[in-house]
Amino acid sequence: MQNALKDLPLVILLAGFGGFTRSIVDKCRFRKAIGEVLIAIFAGLIVNWFFKECAISVNFREIAIALAGYSARGIISVLDCLVISKCKAIIEIFSSKNSTEQGDSDKKE
Repeated sequence: MQNALKDLPLVILLAGFGGFTRSIVDKCRFRKAIGEVLIAIFAGLIVNWFFKECAISVNFREIAIALAGYSARGIISVLDCLVISKCKAIIEIFSSKNSTEQGDSDKKE
């Protein structure tokens, strides 16, 4: 546990730097850049914990953390689009079932 706490400042720094670099490339405003860095830190922490469980080398893990920080917003927006499209499809399925059930109950009356 103590070793994991020693790694956190480096993880936060690497992922935050990746997010900061992305905000410079995209020429974001200060407010948006702060959000970018926070999202990048979150992505870096997730990648760090995932790769610790997989017993990947430290160098590869650090590279993956920095890249996760750099690409965090793009990946989240892609996942958001995928989740939203799946949710819309599920809602359409259930709404079509409800409308057919209501039509069947109207015919019975």
